Amino acid sequence: MCSITTPIYLPIRESEGAKSRPLSSAMPGVYRRFVTDTSNLSLYGSPASPNSPSVTNLLTLPGDLYTSVTTLGKSILKGDNEAALDSTMRLAGVAPNIVSSVGSGITLARNLQIIPATKAISLFLPIACIIGIALCVFEGIVDSISIVRELRFIGQFDFSIFEQFNMLLDFNAVNSPKALKNLTSMLNKNPKKFVKLFGESQTRKIRTLFNTIEAEVAKEPLFYRGVLTKYKSRLDEVAGHFLIYNLAALESDYLELSPKEVNEIRIKGDKKFKGSTRSKEEKLEKMKQSALHLKHKKLARRVQPWMANEANLKTPSLLKGLLEKDPDAVKEGLTLFKDLERQALKKMLINGLGILAFIATTGAIITLLVGCPVAIPYFLIGAAIVIGLLRVGVSATLCRRGWKIDWYAFTLSFIPGIISRFMPKVHEEEVRGKFRARAIVPLNKSYERVMHDYRLAFIAKS
Repeated sequence: MCSITTPIYLPIRESEGAKSRPLSSAMPGVYRRFVTDTSNLSLYGSPASPNSPSVTNLLTLPGDLYTSVTTLGKSILKGDNEAALDSTMRLAGVAPNIVSSVGSGITLARNLQIIPATKAISLFLPIACIIGIALCVFEGIVDSISIVRELRFIGQFDFSIFEQFNMLLDFNAVNSPKALKNLTSMLNKNPKKFVKLFGESQTRKIRTLFNTIEAEVAKEPLFYRGVLTKYKSRLDEVAGHFLIYNLAALESDYLELSPKEVNEIRIKGDKKFKGSTRSKEEKLEKMKQSALHLKHKKLARRVQPWMANEANLKTPSLLKGLLEKDPDAVKEGLTLFKDLERQALKKMLINGLGILAFIATTGAIITLLVGCPVAIPYFLIGAAIVIGLLRVGVSATLCRRGWKIDWYAFTLSFIPGIISRFMPKVHEEEVRGKFRARAIVPLNKSYERVMHDYRLAFIAKS
């Protein structure tokens, strides 16, 4: 099979009628910065435990109310629409949370015979229960919005392709043949993702390659490692193109300002700022920093600040390594996307468990209202507690690459925010690997020229 690329030319979708374009000497007006301090990427989001009616909510509500109000104000000033939506919805749930939580406290006190069962209490509790149901439905909607965000993020990238290449290039006796079979089947039956990136003729060559490898492995299954080693450079090339395309998308959507965005900021600044050129440029620089910061926070909201920071530091070096056909860049790029997907899946699982907890809590409240046997609502309450603990457990893995629980983070989830903010922060993962920025320096011209041509290819495929 002929090489898919050369060191100089980059692929552009053939169906668009475009030709490969050589490296241009024109410099794009892209704005990018490396960020090493993740404290500025701190997020406002749902708590680790489900926000269902509970007496303990009365302890955390003051801190939540303060955080929600301050976050809403800052997000409006900075134009962070997602944070504004999250804090607004959180504020909207404060009043029903107070009423339903007071109802839970009164119910507990009445059952323990701490307070008498008066007529006023008998009238108030059904109202509190109905409001509690409304709160559960509302919080379920909030979690559903977060799930939609994560689904859209996952849909932006070829995570399913990367999962198969990760297994294939791992040279594992079980996973590698299975991944080879899956990729070959994809190329034979549903090659849309390959055609989108490589075009019809190159996809046919790649299909022939994978069919050949699969036939050789089937003929000598015990020597699969030798067969894969024989074709590794070509497999790296195919995986590398998917990585370049996806890394360019990651850069464009979350890690840089495009020339168009930079130009829009300059036009806005020209209208807004008067005075000396130096003063004006300083203000424009702050505007660009603020706009880029919003993009960084958008990524951090989906994969956690430490993961967003790692992507920000590693992407330029990975792209350069892939364009130079460094095999280590393929391995590390696949690992980066594996980590990104895992973080997104964790957040989806957290929100999904929250919805299940709200469903169980709603069922418990309804069975109490309609007078079901007492065992049913208590069983549902117990189920909600267990699901809530599972949610806290998954939340305590967000500071880690894998699924290992950080028990300090787990414990911190049960401490009110007013107190926990004065406690030591959870230790997050540090940037790993060969490909990463070592200092905050401007990107070099050769890199910018390469990326300029690749962006042209990326736009042609979009």
